[in-house]
Parts: sequence; structure tokens; C-alpha cells
Amino acid sequence: MPEIYKYLVSIIVPVYKTEPYLRECLDSILNQSFKDFEVICIDDGSPDNSVEILKEYCIKHNNFSYFSQCNQGLAASRNNGIKRAKGKYIFPLDSDDVLDKDCLLHLVNSLSSNECDIATPVIVKFFPDGHLYNFLGAEPTPCNMSQYSNHIVCSSLFPKEFIDNYGGYDENNFEHGAEDYDLWLRFIDQGKKIKRVKSALFFYRQKEFSQSMGQQFLKNKEVILKTNQILFQKHWCVRKYTRLHYILYKQIVRYLKRYFNRYIFRKELVSKEHKYQYVLFSRFVLKEIYF
Repeated sequence: MPEIYKYLVSIIVPVYKTEPYLRECLDSILNQSFKDFEVICIDDGSPDNSVEILKEYCIKHNNFSYFSQCNQGLAASRNNGIKRAKGKYIFPLDSDDVLDKDCLLHLVNSLSSNECDIATPVIVKFFPDGHLYNFLGAEPTPCNMSQYSNHIVCSSLFPKEFIDNYGGYDENNFEHGAEDYDLWLRFIDQGKKIKRVKSALFFYRQKEFSQSMGQQFLKNKEVILKTNQILFQKHWCVRKYTRLHYILYKQIVRYLKRYFNRYIFRKELVSKEHKYQYVLFSRFVLKEIYF
């Protein structure tokens, strides 16, 4: 028997130490032109007054709810929120980010028209000084997404049944980030298609002093290496495209080696000075990229 959904979209909002930004986030949800949604907020043991703000919004709006838990992290908070979701689609949202008023409408239309399996918005970064930056990442094709580079934001719309069928966020291996990237790769392994909806805008808050988890993650090379190893082991699509790129890379190296040997090492009509520079350059390149 097919599941009966009370709402079309369940918005999952984990909350931890975001009191200064929380109202702006929740107000952007209330201002959506699309109205068939519920909002489930998770107080992940936040030590500030965020929970008081959540209580206020839940009293005023029937489609808002929240629950508190001891601090368990982002992945567990999202999973716990999804377990309570009554919507057909899931839309995770960090509690310091902001949505354009038509964001959900465009994403829902894209999924409803069967254009894709996961609909993701365009990312617009905004800074404390009010500056906006339109972040144009690569298209979220299986090849691009499988090269240890997440090209979509965590706030993407997907069917709740994907979680039921393929599992939720990994709570054990990605304490430093990339739990959403792991989820997208799991969907790609199952042949799901991701589409960036150009008319849907998502505003990502760029904090000062590199406070975001993602920025701290990028600074730690050991964490990156460990995460990449886990992703390689877990996901067929990563192993497939990594090996494909390795093969293509070797072919390019062989071509370059042949080119340098034929047209640079054997040049006769150039001065000794230039010839010496060419040889040094070619040896440097081959030393760095040959394997």
C-alpha cells in the first residue's frame, strides 16, 4: 500500500549555535510562494537561545515543529528529523542559510515534471558586508560528482523514499563534513539523475574567519585523504570514474612525452639558449607528471 503523505515537502532544519541567523532562515521559509510544506527543526543540544526562537515559531505556525536532543552532530540530526517527516519530498536546510521566495516552487516543479530525481538550486554566497557572489559550480553529472568534488548544496530536494530504500546520512564516517556528498553519491550509484534548477536560488551564508565546517574541512589534508578513501571504497561511481580518468591521464602523458621528444628535444633551428630552456621545461614537466 503506497504511503499517504500529509505534506508535499518536509523541510529538515538542524539547529546548533545559530541564534543570530535563525530568524532570517525561518522567515525565508515562511515567505515561500510554495506553501504545502512542514518544517521540522532539531535542537541539537544548542547552548544558546535558539530553542526559544524555535518555540516561538512553533506556537505561531501549525506546520512548524521541533524537538530537542543531546548533541549528536549534523548527520544524526538530519536522520532523526527525516524519521518524523510526513512529506513526500525531503529538503534539508542549514539554519544559517536563506531561500529565495520561489526556491521551493521551482524545485518541486522540476521533480513533479519528472525532469530529474534530485533537484538542486543555484548557489549564491552572501557575505557579512552584504556582498553577493554567484557560485557557478560544474554541472552535477555522475562524472563530475564522482571526482571527489561535491557540486551541489546539501539543500536539494529528493523523494523521502530514497532514504527508505538506500539509507540516510552516514553518522559514523563523516564527522568533519561530506555526509551530504556521500548521500548524493549513494543515489548516483543507484542511477539517480541530479539537475541544477537555474531558476531556484539558494543563499549560502559565508561566515567570517572561515567558521564553516566545510572550510575547516578543506584545510585539513589528512581529513580529506581519509574521506576520499572512504568514498572510493563505498561508491561504485567513484571507482569507475577515477579509473577512467587515470586511463585518460596516462594517454595524455604518453602523447606529451612523444610530442616533447619529437618537437622539442630534436629542434635544430633554434639558438642554443632557447633550446636549453625548452629542454629544461620539458624535463620538468615529464618529471612531475610521468608515472
